[in-house]
Amino acid sequence: MVRSKLQDITIRKKLNDMKKIILLGLVLVFSIDAILALPPTKEDVPLAFHVLVSNVAKKSRIVGNKVSYILPDGKIITMKNNRVKSIDKFWNTVLAQNTIKGICDVTFGASYDKAKTVLEEKFGEPDSLSFSKDSILFRKKEYKGIQFDWMKFLFQTNGKESFFNGAIFGIDCKSKSDAIRIKREFHELLSERYANFLNLDNGNHFESCGGFAPVLTDKNLGFAIRIELVENKESDLIFDKTYAVHIIYGPFDFVKK
Repeated sequence: MVRSKLQDITIRKKLNDMKKIILLGLVLVFSIDAILALPPTKEDVPLAFHVLVSNVAKKSRIVGNKVSYILPDGKIITMKNNRVKSIDKFWNTVLAQNTIKGICDVTFGASYDKAKTVLEEKFGEPDSLSFSKDSILFRKKEYKGIQFDWMKFLFQTNGKESFFNGAIFGIDCKSKSDAIRIKREFHELLSERYANFLNLDNGNHFESCGGFAPVLTDKNLGFAIRIELVENKESDLIFDKTYAVHIIYGPFDFVKK
C-alpha cells in the first residue's frame, strides 16, 4: 500500500506541534537558551529535527524581539518571536531548505522508468541494471565536480508501482587514513549546506548524518544523508580497495508494509 498523503500530513503536524513547544520558551523569555534547554517532549519526533532546531538556534542572532538566521544560500530570514505566523514561516523555511527532495535531477518517489531515463541522459549507459528493477549502477562517474568510483540508485516497489527511494555514492580508498580524510571532507562540505549535520561516532569520524528526509515515519531518525567509512569485503564485487567512503541518501519508505 502506498503511503497516503494523510499519513504524511499527520507526521508533519507532529513536527509543527513540536516546533511550537520548543519555541514557546523563546517566546516567553526572548532567549536562544530557552530552545537549547528544553528537552524533547515527544519520542516520535525525529532526532534530525531536534538537531536542526539546536544548530539553527546556536547560529541565530537576537536583536530585541527579532531572531535572524542566515540560510546556506546566503538569504537572511527573520522572525518576530512574539508572532505565531512569523515563527511558523521562519521554521517552515528552515525545514524546506534542509529537506532533501531528490538527487541527480531525480525526485525521490519517481518511478523506475522515469528515473532511469533522467539518469541515462545525465550519465550515459548504466554499468548494471538489476533484473527486479530495484537498482541502477554507474561506475567512474563525476557528480558536482567530484569523481565517484560508483553510484547506485535504489528503488522500492509495492508490486505495481516503483519508487526511487535512495542512492549510494562510493569512493574507494587506498588506506584507512585516506578514507578518514575523505569522510571528514564530505562531512565539512555537507555541513555547510545542511544545518543539522552531526557525527554519530564518538569522535572516531566513522559515520555522520544530516539533512531532513522527504518522507518520515514514526520510527526513523528523520535524517536524509548518512556518510560512513567502511571496510570492504573481498567478496564484494563493487569494490577493488580495502576501504571506502559511502554517501548514502535514504533509503526512504514510500510503501507501507
